[in-house]
Amino acid sequence: MLFDEELMRLRQEQLLKDAENSRLIAQVRNRSPRRATVYALAFAWLGTRLCRWGTLLQERFEAAETTSPSQSMNNGIEA
Repeated sequence: MLFDEELMRLRQEQLLKDAENSRLIAQVRNRSPRRATVYALAFAWLGTRLCRWGTLLQERFEAAETTSPSQSMNNGIEA
């Protein structure tokens, strides 16, 4: 009798775990895919802007490193 009660308790715990897993899976599936798409588009735009900004900064400061300070003063070029 005691053994049967323990088996029933273990079975009930397993059923509760299965129900919780099913609930979590259903919750994830019901999320709006539009929300993820909006974030993906925003991050893609931001990434493009950051890459462009980095390229411009790299070009600007690479050019400044190749010009010596004495040449920039003589030629009127700001470093």
